[in-house]
Amino acid sequence: EEEGLETMKNGLMGFGAIGSIAVYPLFQGLLAEAMCKLNLFDQALVNVDEAIKMAKANNERASEIDLYRIKGKILMDSAKGDITEAEGYIRQSIELAEKLGSKSRKLQAVLDLVKFNQSGNNDDLIKLLSNTCSAFNEGKNTPDYLEAQKILNKDILQVT
Repeated sequence: EEEGLETMKNGLMGFGAIGSIAVYPLFQGLLAEAMCKLNLFDQALVNVDEAIKMAKANNERASEIDLYRIKGKILMDSAKGDITEAEGYIRQSIELAEKLGSKSRKLQAVLDLVKFNQSGNNDDLIKLLSNTCSAFNEGKNTPDYLEAQKILNKDILQVT
């Protein structure tokens, strides 16, 4: 796993070395997400914060959606930030996805929020997930959409 992380770092350095800045912040965020999976939370937070700054500077709004979601997930997984802060980043991702009309990215963020809050009262989150799914006219065979449907079906069965 750490070998894969090194490969990602080298690829990102090579990408930057050729002067490419388009979507560079997103790739840096994906690197941060990989670091999180290896419990390298401090490094992951540094990486995602740098990526957010770069995305803002380059006006890469679409990348920002993913980066806020990734930062929220890192904070949730690491317990480095409080729950409210972590949820705030994911909700920021949801709001930006709505503003930019990115249904799939919104769905990813809503799913992260629902999965994180599984133990609590999540009626509002289930409603948000349902509303998000109902906006889809196509893409209903994607892994995120199918996962959302499983959650919704499970929740409906528990209510009855």
